[in-house]
Amino acid sequence: MMSHDKGSELLSSVTALKDDLPFSPQILTTLFAQTDEDSKASLGDIADSIAADQGLTVKVLSMANSAYYGLQSEVESPARAVSLLGLETIRCLVLGIGVKGLAAKMKRGVLDLKKYWRHQLITAATAKHIACHVGTLPLAKDAEALIPDQIFTAGMLHDFGKLLTALLRPEDWERITQLAKDEALSIAEAEDEYWGLEHGVVGAMALRSMNLPPSLTEPVNWHHAPNNAPDYVLHAKILCLADAMAVRFDGPDRKVAGPWESILEEFDLDADTLMAEVAELAEDEGISDLLRALT
Repeated sequence: MMSHDKGSELLSSVTALKDDLPFSPQILTTLFAQTDEDSKASLGDIADSIAADQGLTVKVLSMANSAYYGLQSEVESPARAVSLLGLETIRCLVLGIGVKGLAAKMKRGVLDLKKYWRHQLITAATAKHIACHVGTLPLAKDAEALIPDQIFTAGMLHDFGKLLTALLRPEDWERITQLAKDEALSIAEAEDEYWGLEHGVVGAMALRSMNLPPSLTEPVNWHHAPNNAPDYVLHAKILCLADAMAVRFDGPDRKVAGPWESILEEFDLDADTLMAEVAELAEDEGISDLLRALT
């Protein structure tokens, strides 16, 4: 329908978005390096990196004090936040703040941000839940690297490409969503028909430009085609299934991209049971509180 050149132009433009984050993109690079499994950085070092940006500090503390994390006392410093919440959660918070900052620049009405974030959070919570189950199964070799909190972060960012498309190409995004409706396609299928790429690729490209690790970017990139992923296949499969269940939770008849049904069988999961668990996760008060913080 459209020239693939236009899709290539979108990919080129998303790599410049790191300069529009509400904090220095170097903070993301530093935090991910400091919180890597092989890092020797102390909790104090990580807290100092956050504290170096006053605006980021305020936002992290605000989100850390949300009911989602169930802390018994108010968090008043980055050091306390890192100590209580853990490294992966801090990374997730900072990324969420960055995406929220970009979303604030979007043309009003192009994308329902509350609906967008609700889907991201339900997918993230479901992905973490599935990862805990999968971690007990004798599956692929990368099961050893399966970290549920890391999967949650990927889930929270899995549709980042949708947000970026709506932000940078609002008219194209509206045409894509209309195409999906007219031809009963999933958004990913409509994107592919429209300009030859889908939002997983767009989001992953942007995240790579921020120097974020493959453990995050690869599952996002391949969450609709996990069997084609060169690395982190298991992670991509979990994200594919979690995304599908979250989509179907919002509407059982909605079109879902990806081989989620075969992944259900591979993971030895029952669709009805998992859907009931998704419904329970979606009603968690903490998810609602975190949703309010992001919107």
